[in-house]
Amino acid sequence: VTVSVLYWGLPKSSFSFVRAPLHPNNTMPQGLAKLFIGQLNFDASEEDVRQLFDYYGDVMHVNVLRDKQTRKSTGSAFVTYGCTEEADAAILALHNTYNMDRDRPLQVSYCEKTPNISRFGYRHATAIASQNRANPMPRTHM
Repeated sequence: VTVSVLYWGLPKSSFSFVRAPLHPNNTMPQGLAKLFIGQLNFDASEEDVRQLFDYYGDVMHVNVLRDKQTRKSTGSAFVTYGCTEEADAAILALHNTYNMDRDRPLQVSYCEKTPNISRFGYRHATAIASQNRANPMPRTHM
């Protein structure tokens, strides 16, 4: 499957990705899937994040995390999709591959309190948590 991507201020290009693994009963998990995004551009708005992540599915909600006193972005956000297949596509296309005008690539993974997670997403989150203990494992288990 090929997905067109509009990069932060750059022309469109293409990404190829494989379908997310299925649950043991050969179905995709149903329901919302919430991702944590790190290493965002500090000037990125909710709309900027939505535009980037909309290429991988129907973004239900975006929350850019902000400092309580200054209201400046912390460089992190939560993105909620309608299903895990869309969330998995965003992880495969953007994690550790796309720089949003920063010296480090985006970090994209299921968040700790995601309502649903795929097998792929759980394996991905496990690998990230093993590399950096500051990244908590999602509480939702398959």
